[in-house]
Amino acid sequence: ASATLVVKFAPAASGSGIPEVKTILNGFYLPEVATARTLCIKVPGLILAVASGMCLGHEGPMVHVSVCWANLLSRLSPQYQHEGKRRELYSAAVAAGVRAALGTPP
Repeated sequence: ASATLVVKFAPAASGSGIPEVKTILNGFYLPEVATARTLCIKVPGLILAVASGMCLGHEGPMVHVSVCWANLLSRLSPQYQHEGKRRELYSAAVAAGVRAALGTPP
């Protein structure tokens, strides 16, 4: 079910998302990687994949989801309209995604 969602609606949501996030943090522009559409497919896909009991890591998709949220929220503040500041926000989102995936205390 999760594969069907990804193939039909958001191919950018495929895979773990770590290579795409690293590419964005290195300064490249990937337009479809951190969009609301990707987020809306990645979250249910992650839930379905983990709930199925498959032996897979959820850390990569959690990082991708956190960067998607950071991208959406950065559009609300004029402070993050500069690409350098937005990448700083993405770096913080990566740290938050890893923290959420591993369940570490604050």
